[in-house]
Amino acid sequence: MIQQVISRPHSSYMQKKLTYKLVCYIISYAEPIHIVEDNNFRLWAKSLDSQFEIPCVNTIKTIIFNSYNSTINQIIDLILKTSNTVSLTFDIWTSQTHDSYLEITCHWLTDSFELYKVILDIEELDKHNAFDIIESVNSVLNKFNIDHSKIFTITTDNGSNVKSAVQQLNITNVKCTGHTFQLSVNLDLKEVDNLISKCKSLIAILSKEKKCKQLHKAQLQITPGLKQPLDIIKDVNTCWNFILYTIEHIMHLKPAIIQLYLTLTNHTIREIRKGAETIGSFIPSTEEFELLEELIEILFPFDEVTQFLSRSKYSTLRFITPILEELAHQFRYFTGKSNKAILVKEMILDNLIKRWGDPRCKHKTLFSTMMILARRYLVVLTSSVPSEQLFSDAGNHMMNKHNRLSLDLLNQL
Repeated sequence: MIQQVISRPHSSYMQKKLTYKLVCYIISYAEPIHIVEDNNFRLWAKSLDSQFEIPCVNTIKTIIFNSYNSTINQIIDLILKTSNTVSLTFDIWTSQTHDSYLEITCHWLTDSFELYKVILDIEELDKHNAFDIIESVNSVLNKFNIDHSKIFTITTDNGSNVKSAVQQLNITNVKCTGHTFQLSVNLDLKEVDNLISKCKSLIAILSKEKKCKQLHKAQLQITPGLKQPLDIIKDVNTCWNFILYTIEHIMHLKPAIIQLYLTLTNHTIREIRKGAETIGSFIPSTEEFELLEELIEILFPFDEVTQFLSRSKYSTLRFITPILEELAHQFRYFTGKSNKAILVKEMILDNLIKRWGDPRCKHKTLFSTMMILARRYLVVLTSSVPSEQLFSDAGNHMMNKHNRLSLDLLNQL
């Protein structure tokens, strides 16, 4: 009797509920859909709930397809009812299989100032040219019934192809601040390219399994009882902030790296001593370690700013000007000891001014006539208060004890 109850399949409601939970698990953890056909997975699932009928691949795909179409309709309705205008972002990325994709997100504020963000679509791109980008964008906009007149801005990176596409769409293009920071910093870090290359080579050596274990051991020698030795971080060339993280890790692991080098140098086996020579050739000198410390001081504010501006749970455009002012202020008062660090600082500051400087000065050559008119008309005052204030100031001097002041002396005062 009990065995019959245990082996009886779930009700239709419970079966659907559990199947939906399985689909959520597959999506959330990026599991392959074909996991439902794996014998070990099926045995494991059956051991947890023998009454659950594990769905086939086609059932999983059907649920995903139906849920997707339902969500699209909900998003279309949401945008229609809660937005007057929307702002978009899009970016192009390439998968490990070298396929190109365009991802588009949509952002808007409701009349109660609730901020919404939705991922509209991920479109496959044949080519990275402006024509293909425009076709993909228009395809997505048509799918979600978003008219061009409803789009206020499109935020993109600084690539000429995406800028050209947005220009042809006749929509205001906002340049990605994070990408602009990345361009500025990467360009100016070329001044310390040799040191950065040395750090990358050191990271490559210490990232190997054997050296990684030896580095863990060196950390434990320096700090007995250390629960979790720090792993070396691997540099990612596409993101400047990973260069910062790499430098920070090297500085944090500096004692352990030197300890490992000394241990290998004093080893009795000649081959191991050769390994020490390899590591030693990439360990920064005392002066270079000091330079790395100062580079961290220079780059850290950019990392904080990039992280802050990369979030989408609040409006970020309003923060650009005060953030740039604060960065410029910090850089002006940076007092480094290393000439190279000071040079990097000055180049980054110049780059900030070049990219985000006052447009009145930035474009004065391009709009020379407007520059003349602006200097003529923008100085006109609508109040005579400045003169009245002058009389008040003059009155402070022309008191009883100064009542014999000459006009010339009063002017001089």
